[in-house]
Amino acid sequence: MMAESKTLAVKSHVGRDLLASAAAFKNEAAVVWEYVVNSLEYVDRGTQPRVQVLVKPKEQLIQISDNARGMERSGLEHLFTMHGENRDRLAGRPGRGKFGTGKSAAFGIGRLLRVDTRRKERRNVVELTRDMIDKSKGDDIPLRCVVRDEDTDEPNGTVITIGELEIPRINTPAIIEYIERHLQFFRAQSPEVAVNAHVCEFREPQLARTVTFSPPSPLAALLGDVTLTVKVARAPLPELEQGIAVTAGPGNLVAVERAGVERKEFGNYLFGDIDVPRLESHSTSIQPYDASRSLQLNPMHPVAAALVGFIGSKLDEVRLGLVAEAREARKTEQARRLAAEASKLSQIINNDFQQVKQRLHDIRAASSVKGAASGTFGDASAGRSDPDSWVKGSKHPGNVEKTGKGREGTRRRRRQKGPENWCRG
Repeated sequence: MMAESKTLAVKSHVGRDLLASAAAFKNEAAVVWEYVVNSLEYVDRGTQPRVQVLVKPKEQLIQISDNARGMERSGLEHLFTMHGENRDRLAGRPGRGKFGTGKSAAFGIGRLLRVDTRRKERRNVVELTRDMIDKSKGDDIPLRCVVRDEDTDEPNGTVITIGELEIPRINTPAIIEYIERHLQFFRAQSPEVAVNAHVCEFREPQLARTVTFSPPSPLAALLGDVTLTVKVARAPLPELEQGIAVTAGPGNLVAVERAGVERKEFGNYLFGDIDVPRLESHSTSIQPYDASRSLQLNPMHPVAAALVGFIGSKLDEVRLGLVAEAREARKTEQARRLAAEASKLSQIINNDFQQVKQRLHDIRAASSVKGAASGTFGDASAGRSDPDSWVKGSKHPGNVEKTGKGREGTRRRRRQKGPENWCRG
């Protein structure tokens, strides 16, 4: 008889799986936000979220402390389950914990993750290190339990420590900028987040205008009853602030869509937001986005594809309006500039004419004044009022002096040799 073949099964190497997830977190800003956003999202009802981020370069660690609801031991077990389904999402409350990547984010930049959490007057502390992951054989990786169900009178909350950082330098300003950019999606909760001594605040760019759009009926059947808000800044925006923020439920930022307009004229002036819960609820095996936190939608997903097209068309509509306005403004400005230049040129010409006119007047005035030895003939009296003076071109005869006296003068002229006599010598 043939021996029965062994049943085949899908398996996973937990260590490699965890490190593959960690590779999606390429910088400290993305890593810190992963834990900050959990602190903002998982708070007890009626609690104002408060988060303190401490960056300690000398100790090569980053610490995130919060007043969220914390975790019991069972919650910790769920946290460290690879790709475990988020309990809030299972209960119908939308949120970011779709892929369960929180336990892996720290290993994108460091070698130690320590979770110190308190809930219902119980404290638990566990640690996971890169060495523990590397030594794993593919099965479960036992955590190092530092404190187990210790009584405490401290309020609920969690402290995440990311230690033994392997990055050459911690970019604290980048962490602040990243947090402030994303805080806008939690404004309804009035969160307070500080990085060292800096209190993070979302500062919306100065607005020139705001335009809203609703999808037409056929598209609304797929996207749902959504509103796209497009905002026009007064000045070009840095790359991190451009584009339409896409959420799939309150606080669940899944993408920032620019639709290619950022490379066109005035494209870098546009930003805004749209909330599309259908990205999560549409029935399909294709995911609308992945676990990499790339903030990009999957164009193969039906809702995502329709959404990208809708956003792109409206961004370009607003952009083209700005281009047309700028073109008209340039024409008006050019006309104004040409008129101003014409006025300046006219003034220059008028000034030159007046100067030439004055010089002519001065020349005429100077040439009309009689000197001590005035000429017998000429225009010596052009500027005078002597009635006996002869003026060339006048209709009235003048008194012309005689050049000789009577016949004697005539005879004297006849005796003078002409040119032909000069030649004969």
